[in-house]
Amino acid sequence: SIENERSCKFNFDHIFANNTSQSDLFNLTIPSISKAVLQGYNASIMCYGQTGSGKTHTMMGSESDPGIIPRLFTTIFEEIDESPDTNQYTIALSYFEIYNDVINDLLNPNNDANQVYIRESTDDIVYVEGLDKFYVADNTDIIQVLKIGNSNRTIAETKMNISSSRSHSILRVEININENNKETYTSTLFLVDLAGSERLNKSGTNSSQVSLKETIGINSSLSALGNVINQLSEGKSHISYRDSKLTRVL
Repeated sequence: SIENERSCKFNFDHIFANNTSQSDLFNLTIPSISKAVLQGYNASIMCYGQTGSGKTHTMMGSESDPGIIPRLFTTIFEEIDESPDTNQYTIALSYFEIYNDVINDLLNPNNDANQVYIRESTDDIVYVEGLDKFYVADNTDIIQVLKIGNSNRTIAETKMNISSSRSHSILRVEININENNKETYTSTLFLVDLAGSERLNKSGTNSSQVSLKETIGINSSLSALGNVINQLSEGKSHISYRDSKLTRVL
């Protein structure tokens, strides 16, 4: 009845239609972030959704139709080229996945997971120790790093996706900026392709003990991420970052 209806207000920036192109999505969401990280601000870009909904395609795209990550680096390098000659930039990448709440180095799959730790510095900065780090100078370097990392991601076939990502992949971009040989600052950008949320009965992942553990781990970490976002938006005094390695790292 009308008496039981209540008004709800929702805030959003944009609704994208089914035929939205990769370039339109990028141009409406990302350029302000690329400018910010080159001014010393930290940022995260996360792609979330049900398994099979196209998250990896949105982030990576294809050679003929690049996604957010390749387009972002093209923009960053263009802005660096247009900056004053007295500015100096160093860009370093680490690429890792969180699989069953274990961190794996995607750029060095032989790296023992027991040697990769989440640490906290004396000035309260959280970082992952033990990851390989690649320094890049152009898009060719970026493509090489992504190819190596993506080839090592944990994937599996489910009823909803023939090549479902079974882990959260995180590309950590560290940018050191020196302006006029005087002021130096560092920004960190996280590019996150989250594993897809799924229901056991729809995905068919309850058919084996391994896939069941994977799905429970994925949904648990996504739930922890949702809780953190809600707590931050509500201004809670305590934020439960430590409930999962995903939220701890981010």
